[in-house]
Amino acid sequence: MFFALLTFLLVLGEVCVHAVPVPLPESHGKDGILCVNRVLVIHGLPSGHDAAGNALWPADTATAAFFQLPLEWLGYELEYHGIAKGVPSGAVLDGCAGIILDSELELNPSMETRFADWLLEASRRGVKVVVMGAIPFKQTEARGRFMRGFNLKGVERNNVISEIEEIGKIDPAVANYEAVVAKRGAVFDQVEAPEGAAIHVSLKARDRQGKVFHSDPVFTTGWGGAILEPCLCFERPDHLSLLYVNPFEFFFRALAWENRPVPDPATAAGLRIFFSHVDADGFSNLSQVTPGRLSSEIIRDEVFRKYPIPISSSVIVAEVAGLLKGQKPGDDRRLMDVARGIYALPNIEPSSHTYSHPFYWQEADRTASFYDEQGLELKTRNGRAGIDVEKEVAGSVAFIEEKLLPPGGRVRLIQWSGNCRPGAAALKVARRLGIEDINGGDTVASRQRPGIAQVSPRIMVWGDQFQVMAGIQNEMLYTHGFAGPVYGGYQNVIQTFELTGKPRRLKPVNVYYHFFSGDRVESLRAVQHVYEWCLQQPLHAVTASSYAAMVRDARTTRVWRAEAGEWRMENRGRLASFRLKDEGLTPDMNRCQGVLGYNRQDGFLYVATDGSGKTRLVMSRDPGPHLALESSTAPISFDRLEAKEAAFEVKGWGPARVVLTGVPSAASATVVVNEKKGTAKFDSTGRLTLELPDRAKVLIRLKT
Repeated sequence: MFFALLTFLLVLGEVCVHAVPVPLPESHGKDGILCVNRVLVIHGLPSGHDAAGNALWPADTATAAFFQLPLEWLGYELEYHGIAKGVPSGAVLDGCAGIILDSELELNPSMETRFADWLLEASRRGVKVVVMGAIPFKQTEARGRFMRGFNLKGVERNNVISEIEEIGKIDPAVANYEAVVAKRGAVFDQVEAPEGAAIHVSLKARDRQGKVFHSDPVFTTGWGGAILEPCLCFERPDHLSLLYVNPFEFFFRALAWENRPVPDPATAAGLRIFFSHVDADGFSNLSQVTPGRLSSEIIRDEVFRKYPIPISSSVIVAEVAGLLKGQKPGDDRRLMDVARGIYALPNIEPSSHTYSHPFYWQEADRTASFYDEQGLELKTRNGRAGIDVEKEVAGSVAFIEEKLLPPGGRVRLIQWSGNCRPGAAALKVARRLGIEDINGGDTVASRQRPGIAQVSPRIMVWGDQFQVMAGIQNEMLYTHGFAGPVYGGYQNVIQTFELTGKPRRLKPVNVYYHFFSGDRVESLRAVQHVYEWCLQQPLHAVTASSYAAMVRDARTTRVWRAEAGEWRMENRGRLASFRLKDEGLTPDMNRCQGVLGYNRQDGFLYVATDGSGKTRLVMSRDPGPHLALESSTAPISFDRLEAKEAAFEVKGWGPARVVLTGVPSAASATVVVNEKKGTAKFDSTGRLTLELPDRAKVLIRLKT
């Protein structure tokens, strides 16, 4: 247990920003120099499908499993190009910071030379190139062209088992991260790093013919770098993957990362985000907590009504409408009455868990074989009758809005069902309706299951669309599929919250479960225990749809470096928080535009903006005094924010805490809360903490 905890703490260790930076590709414009953040992943097989005929999607790549989340955290957004589409055009290199060759990439021999030339052209244009697993070229001419062009030395040793005899060098800042590089037999190429490269792992090995050779499987250099076998990942007997290389440190060097404002959808108003959503499974179950009552009624009364926090709650339309096989006449009346009562609660955000709960959404999905049926069996349809995405998304939303919501009520969210791999077609329906989406990903990192592979990316690409993944996984993965005997295992999600919060804030706090947690006392108590823990933390509560909108906005946010210490950011205003490494500078509130304040936490500076979508951030070593927001546990909007006066409003679901900063220590102020006047004094650090009701209009005026 201690080793697992130590391992995971290493996983989430600090970024050590001490490498010599290399200039990034830049785009000049009227707002300054655009910080490019696109990373293109080349993946797949020439056929576009595996041996079983299943499509090869980005979600199934090693890059998505191991490296997308660290890259997102560093401020990069990934795009994927399946090699079955051919060699990419030169146009895709515009605004591209880097290219990753996925470790499972295979090339058609006829395209190898063209692909090598394309990579060389990318490098000449300043785009970083990162090779994962192995050099993908098999043809002698193409491989030679690539090796010479990137100043690599070595010979092809694919499919040859070699024995590692000596570990020549280990850079502790980058290597021996979750797993230790050790002497063993492995299949790998002989590749020597370019002259002048930073070598993070070097090995001496002997092949089966007895020839001794030197290899540098992990290095970074001016054109990018590589993580080659045998240093990609170690798989434990329980199939849990651990990385040899720290991806945060590696990509910091390989992509020449610079300290700049990074869109951070895990943060709002200076605090880590909290949101909660409930999948509808188990809505009609009979609960053992109180005989004769439904699990949905138990969750409604023991959770929804008890906790003053926003919760996105869903239904499966076919279930509440009594359309499932085995349902009796009259079931629909009771279930719809319960649903209407839930949706009438002030802290509930209406959402859909689809029409008939598809278990898998696309026929060519490799996970389809995991299921006996494609969806729940309806009285008028068997479980493998195919999926109508229009009905599952638009049809379910229309039913909920027309039959279950109060007049004028709107569904804001679709919560994907089953394997949560919806594909482009279903996502396009959600976009057309103007609703957000969520679910998918397996973020279950804990002391028992350490490793960055246990923390999923925040989005997944499907064609020209992308889905928003759940922040943290649900109770199914903490209770062994809810098969018992540990029905209360969901309380271990608190470990996941803690390990993904510090020292890097990788994820929001997402309390995500199903109505069947109301089946048993122990599972209900676990959910309540998790909520009680959340209420004791400094968190900013939002709805699930708001979080999804932040993630969507983060992907299209643009950041310009205007001049030394000055940045400009632009987006739709849904994402309003940015993160920088704390280098001792502070936003100069007298010169910033669209900035509400800042909060220093765990070596990072979190900047809160006003949601206008256009921000000017000016950093200073010694800015003048100016009122600023440090944090708020509830949504907050400012009517006025001046050096000595501020007027704002909070609209939350329970008592709110607002902390202001930026003024001299022990300063006195007049405070008006909901027209009640009083006085307050800032503390010795220049902070003022206000305990407010869920709805409050506040005026602060410093005394001169």
